Amino acid sequence: MLDENQKNDQITEKPSKSRMWLVVVLIFIVLGLGGYFAFTGRPNKSKSNVPITGSNGNKSSTSTDSADVRWMMASDGTYSASSTPPDCPTPLVLPLPTDISKVVSVLYPGQYRGDNYKPHGGFRFDDGSNNQTVVAPLDAIVIDGSRYLVDGEIQYTFDFINSCGIKYRLGHLRTLSPTFSALADKFPAAQEMDSRTTLIDQPVKITASDTIATAVGLLSANNAFFDYGVYDLRQANEISKGTVFQTAHSDDKDLSWHGICWLDFLSSTDTAIIQALPATSPGSMSDYCAGSAAATTSSSPIPAVENATSTSNSPTNSSNTSGSSSGSGTGGGR
Repeated sequence: MLDENQKNDQITEKPSKSRMWLVVVLIFIVLGLGGYFAFTGRPNKSKSNVPITGSNGNKSSTSTDSADVRWMMASDGTYSASSTPPDCPTPLVLPLPTDISKVVSVLYPGQYRGDNYKPHGGFRFDDGSNNQTVVAPLDAIVIDGSRYLVDGEIQYTFDFINSCGIKYRLGHLRTLSPTFSALADKFPAAQEMDSRTTLIDQPVKITASDTIATAVGLLSANNAFFDYGVYDLRQANEISKGTVFQTAHSDDKDLSWHGICWLDFLSSTDTAIIQALPATSPGSMSDYCAGSAAATTSSSPIPAVENATSTSNSPTNSSNTSGSSSGSGTGGGR
């Protein structure tokens, strides 16, 4: 039999053991939670699983979407990106901006037309077949554009930049898609032969194959064509490294110094088709295309669009007017 003292000892031991077990359990809980947080990590405020919505309503997975990269030109003609740009595809293969099966001749980039130097090329279609669809060849941001008159007919030009550093221009568009029609409505009123571009304050993102226009060229003249120029902002082209060229085109570093022969950057299928097509007047001379004769001045009666290096005095609510060199020249025999 236990005496009273032994019973009291047992009573006092039980609470002591209970407290010890409680402490052990708490230690395991703390260690478990610590391991959990060590494994999962603390919440990172720089990342989020919630898509970020930009001002244009488009959603991106992070706030540093590559499409947000901007390219800016310095006074010496070199470009730099606002942040680290994505790499361009290697090799660079450019989809065509129109149905090549309907094209009857090609306008070469980097040549004089009507005594004006044109870094862009273009496409010509059968006379009167102005209803041609023009699409975006690459994902890009629309940075500027213009509306102007040629022989009283409305014409439109837009400039685009892909975030990797490839810029392209589409000009002599006649009927625009709703998206681009809304942009053009904010440009200054169209003036005869004045293709100066207007900056777009809130650049619009587009995707490759988006429709830009559904008719091109000059209806009254049955002249179905449009301009297409491509420019590599990452580096100057070879011809622009010569002092003669630099002097002749010192006011057009933006385009002339960065123009490329887009005919050399097509798929093998498109290349074969293009090579089989004749060159639109003044021929296949080009400062950009390998194997072509160097560009020379021409006295052909192509109307010279007003030099777009000057600045318009008609800003719009959503855009500032910018001088864009070598305005949208006419092609297709004009």
